[in-house]
Amino acid sequence: MAVNPSLLRFRYKQLSGLFTQEIANYIEPPYKFGGEISRVIVADGAPNWLTIVKQAEGEARVTLNANVAALTPGTRTVSMPLSMLVTFNDAGLPGETLTQTYRLGSLDVRLVVESTVRLSATPNPVLFNYTLGNLPPEPVTVTVNSEIDWTVTKTKTWVSLSSSAGVGIGSFVVDVEPIGLAVGTHTDTLTITDLMFTTTVLVSLTITEADTGTTYLYVQPSAMTINYTVSGYLPSRQVELNASGNWTATASQPWVALSQNSGFAGVAFLTLTLVETEALALTEGVYSATVVFEQGGLVKTIYITLNVFQLVESLPNDVDLYYTDDNNLIILSSLREDTFLAIEMSSSFENNVDYGKFAIPFYAGRGERRLGNFPKKVIGRRSLPLDVLNTQLFPPYPVALVNLSITEEDIVSDQVFQTVPVNNVRFIKGITPSNDWMSEMPEVRFLTKKGIAAFSVLANGSVATTIDITGDINTSFTLANGNSPFYTAWLPLENVPGLQVGHEIDVTVLTKTVKIHIAPDGRDHAVIFWENKWGCYDTFECTGEVEVQADFDTSEIKLRKDYQLSELKTLSIETSNAFTINTGWVRSAAEIMGLQNLLNAVNVYVLYNGVVSQVNNTTKKLQLSATDREEPSFNLTFDKSIS
Repeated sequence: MAVNPSLLRFRYKQLSGLFTQEIANYIEPPYKFGGEISRVIVADGAPNWLTIVKQAEGEARVTLNANVAALTPGTRTVSMPLSMLVTFNDAGLPGETLTQTYRLGSLDVRLVVESTVRLSATPNPVLFNYTLGNLPPEPVTVTVNSEIDWTVTKTKTWVSLSSSAGVGIGSFVVDVEPIGLAVGTHTDTLTITDLMFTTTVLVSLTITEADTGTTYLYVQPSAMTINYTVSGYLPSRQVELNASGNWTATASQPWVALSQNSGFAGVAFLTLTLVETEALALTEGVYSATVVFEQGGLVKTIYITLNVFQLVESLPNDVDLYYTDDNNLIILSSLREDTFLAIEMSSSFENNVDYGKFAIPFYAGRGERRLGNFPKKVIGRRSLPLDVLNTQLFPPYPVALVNLSITEEDIVSDQVFQTVPVNNVRFIKGITPSNDWMSEMPEVRFLTKKGIAAFSVLANGSVATTIDITGDINTSFTLANGNSPFYTAWLPLENVPGLQVGHEIDVTVLTKTVKIHIAPDGRDHAVIFWENKWGCYDTFECTGEVEVQADFDTSEIKLRKDYQLSELKTLSIETSNAFTINTGWVRSAAEIMGLQNLLNAVNVYVLYNGVVSQVNNTTKKLQLSATDREEPSFNLTFDKSIS
């Protein structure tokens, strides 16, 4: 089957908020089942910025969603196998449903994310100084960076602009007329706007009396730019002053302060800082302030531009439970161009301490890292329960607690502008489970009396202490347990007294129930265990024929006793066992899907003749070995080396 077109092309412009959609056509699977409930399109490996749904018969609607707004500029191409899940009522089991999977074909999606130029203007502020009796100051050219039309306005009559509008990257000239203005600092705000952004430019004109030989006031620097990240470390600057007499200093904004606001004749070194309580109240943006120094009739001004950056955080917490294969991102956004994001992770898990450190650049003001890989490695492969023939109810493994220290650091120096600690973030393996179900096998199963029912559930704050059995047999198993976010129930059916072929029982732990139909014994018997995506173990009972082939591999050394005689000595003998296991009749489509999950597992064990062996799965795909009406069987192959 094929999807047409096989390639869909999308474009998204950052900050536009426009999410386009396309239609892909496919051949609709036949309607051959009675009691059909639903048809759902599934795209394996679909990115989180893409939504694919069935729109009409033979049509899939493919849409960019809001997650595309978080992507950085560039081109992305994804290839996705499309399948349709057809759910219908099981005619043989009233009240139960089955799901049939149809392969529709493959769909490629190419997305081009285009950057958006954020409106800006330089220089900012525009500074003019005029000393009475001298020539007026020279005009200043302001350059505007935009990608569309823009306009600029002023509010004061002593300011003049060469142009009030422009297109794209352009400029205008700012001129001032100081004649008639009093000694002191005069300011105006230019407002520049395009269709997406607005920015402001401060125009400042300082008018002073002329210095004389005996009366003087010198202040350095005359302008400064300060970068500050909200809640981060407070920056400071040094100011040098030389005055011929007593002087005073006045700040125009409450968020800026000097180490002293007045002094005497001579040289002074002052510290200009941000006022913490005032700075914390600032939002992201550009702010302007002045500090005006006066001595006699002389005025000197320091022009301050404060760039405030908000370190926007999307961080995990110590309350929720996170899954290693979910798209858990640390996201920090900052418009600073002089910093990078540094993340240190640590975890103490099962007496092992692990560390990880990562440096992440900000791209277009955004830095992010996916968290799941580190805790997934920390948790590692999980061991099979020790006694597989005992009834058990237990936490599969402890939660991995991950501590994070996230810093925004200067690219050149070691200065840290912001530190965000996040401790005791709780991780387990896998993805967020659907309906609290953490098993890759279905909730309806067919097992013999020698089968083992295993399933895992999310606890949601409850403590699991009983396995309740109802139906044709009513009993329960009570087992002591501590608090855990999830539990595995392990029930060898031989431990349930009175079970007979044809019985139906419900096995319940907390809010989840598995319905088990007791089937006849087969020709042989084996149970396969595998670690699923959540790090919990699932089981599949095989009732077909089991073949075990043994091969021996020896390690030998040849020793020479003299120039005529030599001796061959065996150092070791390795036995390699190969298993060929027939599943027996698989009685539901849902169990076939569970069996398919087994093929993707890497941590697999086989129980045969009372012996548990760890094996390597060598079955590449399910191959039918025989059919009986609608109940197929499959051959599975494994190998195992035992030294």
